[in-house]
Amino acid sequence: MSETRGTIGYIAREVFSRMYGRVSHKSDVYSYGMLVLEMIGARKRNSVSNNNSSSMYFPDWIYKGLEKGDCKRLLGDQITEDEDEDFSKKMVLVGLSCIQACPSDRPSMNRVVEMMEGSLSSLEAPPTYLLHISASPMPPSSCPEEENTISSEEIDERYSRCGHSFSCGYHMDLYYPFWTPERKECGHPDFKVNCSGDFAEFSISNVKFRILEMNFESHIIRLARTNYLNYLCSQNPENATINQEVLPFSIHTKLSTLYYDCPYPMVEVQPNDYIGRLNCMNEIGGRSYFVAAPSDSGDRATLGQLNASCERNVGIPVSQSALKTAEKNQSLEDVFNEGFELSFNSECARCVTSGGACGWSSTKFVCYCKDKPHEQVCYPRKKSNDFSCSVSLKIPPSLS
Repeated sequence: MSETRGTIGYIAREVFSRMYGRVSHKSDVYSYGMLVLEMIGARKRNSVSNNNSSSMYFPDWIYKGLEKGDCKRLLGDQITEDEDEDFSKKMVLVGLSCIQACPSDRPSMNRVVEMMEGSLSSLEAPPTYLLHISASPMPPSSCPEEENTISSEEIDERYSRCGHSFSCGYHMDLYYPFWTPERKECGHPDFKVNCSGDFAEFSISNVKFRILEMNFESHIIRLARTNYLNYLCSQNPENATINQEVLPFSIHTKLSTLYYDCPYPMVEVQPNDYIGRLNCMNEIGGRSYFVAAPSDSGDRATLGQLNASCERNVGIPVSQSALKTAEKNQSLEDVFNEGFELSFNSECARCVTSGGACGWSSTKFVCYCKDKPHEQVCYPRKKSNDFSCSVSLKIPPSLS
């Protein structure tokens, strides 16, 4: 580059000093980030009455506001619609990501476009960056050289294999932690999927679960116990525990219990809002009950009586909304047919957001990246502060 052109505040640091790395397309990303921050915050900043703020470095002022959770100062009182506020917050997060001091820490413009077009919940607050150019020399290792583009031949084959969803039965978009034998390294060992029938199913011990839904928009996975679909009088009920470190229950899921072969008249339970009678006398013998979570001490006393007297019981997660519907329609079968909700895996969400593909290596989660596997994410990130304006992560439906 023979000469430098442009407005000083918008020029990336590596343009002035190789201590920050080489001039590259990431230099344009820096300029774009400064432009975005200026668009969203300059007018409000100029109206701030504190004189000290007028001399503060502009990105520093933006970051301090985000750090304090002072969103009104950043976005302006004129923003009243939730949609406008969400978009403005998104612009702040994208802008701060673009002006990281080291070029290697900035997203590509393709990634910037994805961030802008995606939802606010798909973004995380960027880490604290070097806001001021230091007068003392930086060590050469402070900003690693931007890696050259990896050719298709050099892309890690596990990244290529695990970086997209797969079909199983009627399901078109399954992803981590689920896997099939040809994608073993792409899922958690507990969630091997059987695709021999029309539905995607997996087993924990001898208990089968059917995948009803994996929704990347709502961030929800919905499962059902296969042997309780349209039939509640299982001859051999078994308990099975889903690994919630991998797939945690949604806040809309609660644990219910089915009690089988309860002796009568030793156990006499009157149905109410949380107890339902099952018509399983012919198949199992004795009386059988469905019990949601007890709500008072009297309910808990009844639950203790059932635990002590009934031959078998099995715990099954259910949907709270389906329970409310069942209270009106008196149909417990619909509760189990509806299934229950789990949330997406948080480790995988962070990996995907960084441009990686989720997988499993021996005994732990791994993030497959274009160059090689990494433990958590594809780009180095310092631990970011907790912001009241920060947002959660979401996995996109396709990485291909």
